[in-house]
Amino acid sequence: MRLPVLLSAVAILGFCCSSHSSAAQAGAELHVPAQTAWGFDLTGVDRSVDPGDDFYSYANGTWNRETRIPGDQVAVGALADLRGYNANLRVRDLLEEEHAHTTSSGNSTQKAISLYRAFMDAQTVQKLGDAPLRAELQHLNQIKSKDELAASMGRSFGGFGSSLFNLDLSTDDKDSKHYAVHLGQGGLGLPSRDYYLQPQFARTKQAYEVYVVELLRLAGLPDAPGQAHAIVEFETRVAEASWTHAEERDPVNTYNPEDLVTLEKSIPDFPWRHFLAGAGLGNVARVIVTTKTSVPRLAQIFAATPLDTLKAWQAFSIIDKAASYLPDAYVQARFSFRLHTLGGQPTLAPRWARAVDFVDEAMGSAVGELFVQKHYPQENQQQMAVIVENLRTALRDRLEHLPWMSPSTKAEALHKLANLEVQIGRPKVWIDYTKLEVSPDDLYGDAQREKAFDWSLEQERLALLASVRDLLHGKQSAHLYSRHAAGSVLQRKGGSGHQLWGYWRCHRPRANS
Repeated sequence: MRLPVLLSAVAILGFCCSSHSSAAQAGAELHVPAQTAWGFDLTGVDRSVDPGDDFYSYANGTWNRETRIPGDQVAVGALADLRGYNANLRVRDLLEEEHAHTTSSGNSTQKAISLYRAFMDAQTVQKLGDAPLRAELQHLNQIKSKDELAASMGRSFGGFGSSLFNLDLSTDDKDSKHYAVHLGQGGLGLPSRDYYLQPQFARTKQAYEVYVVELLRLAGLPDAPGQAHAIVEFETRVAEASWTHAEERDPVNTYNPEDLVTLEKSIPDFPWRHFLAGAGLGNVARVIVTTKTSVPRLAQIFAATPLDTLKAWQAFSIIDKAASYLPDAYVQARFSFRLHTLGGQPTLAPRWARAVDFVDEAMGSAVGELFVQKHYPQENQQQMAVIVENLRTALRDRLEHLPWMSPSTKAEALHKLANLEVQIGRPKVWIDYTKLEVSPDDLYGDAQREKAFDWSLEQERLALLASVRDLLHGKQSAHLYSRHAAGSVLQRKGGSGHQLWGYWRCHRPRANS
């Protein structure tokens, strides 16, 4: 019984190392933890509590009492600080510094700076108003058929809007060398089907309908209350037909490959070819259906729903997705529902923090390259490589001497260990942003073009062999994970954020592996 307790102590006390960081977040200054002796920060421990009675309160009591969550955040802690506020400040400082020194135009750094400046230029955003949005809504209003509406759903993957069906271009679980188009349920504006169907979320659902009304009114669309009610009723029917989260996690039931001809014959209520063509996937002949029984039900709902309701739903979805890049009225409306009502965040984050989030999302690789150059020296990379190889050696020695493992199983395990690819802090190849067009005075257009560029990268995957050489998160963030779909090649990666002070110190004594 002692080992689990000791492991819990390590985990909890390690988490308490954030006790200093939370207080510094009231102002926009980078917090650097005090460089004390290496080890656990015990200032969060409440020694008035007997650890035998309540170990959690003993380990975290003081930290819980003294830590305050800033109004523009929903959580604080060691990882939250590392991934969020402090990382954002570092990225902001990088962009500001590069803006002062970069003279060349058109390179990735300059484009990232232009995106940041476009977001920060609130005056121009207010001056342009919602004219770009209204132009897009006017185009939607000209749709005359459900075939065209399905095509607009497909286009939403490279822009604003939504789709009744989700498309995911990722590794084929049973053919790990290739990517595949995964087709599943979508269409909900709330986090899950439970928000529409469970009594405890009734007030949230009502607040959602009020939010839909507000966005439709801001955009000048007619009969906002009536349209909003129809939209929420439509999404409720979609929720009733959708799988639960538990069902979506079943690896067997979520793998149902079908060729397009068979899909059209088995589910004739939806114009699949128009939808895929709108998504730029007109040449796709095979999809993997992930929610086998909900997809035909959603197709039936699509067929039975009036075109005007579908257009109103798509109009709301466009406004909702675009609101962050529009004047303050839209930003505040979206914050009030999405972040405050749903997320519990008391106040809107400052504009610079939202600008950094936007640039991170749009050009995370370019920002990450700058971040690595500044905060992740080659010395750190080399030391991490030594640690990983020491771990690999220890694992190899243990596998070779396991008495219970058969020779064939042992050989396979050693093969997997030898082929395990580790990426820490940086990818093998950075993303090329040459084709991405940005403008420092067109935030709405920049957001549209970024989404189109990102989707084009996804589309290019289908013509390539599956690769695990790309990091799934920005290098300026902190993540550890593995990808198992690549068969014998596993991947464990961490953003270089993990190598910042408090998680990595070059001259700290290293434990023997």
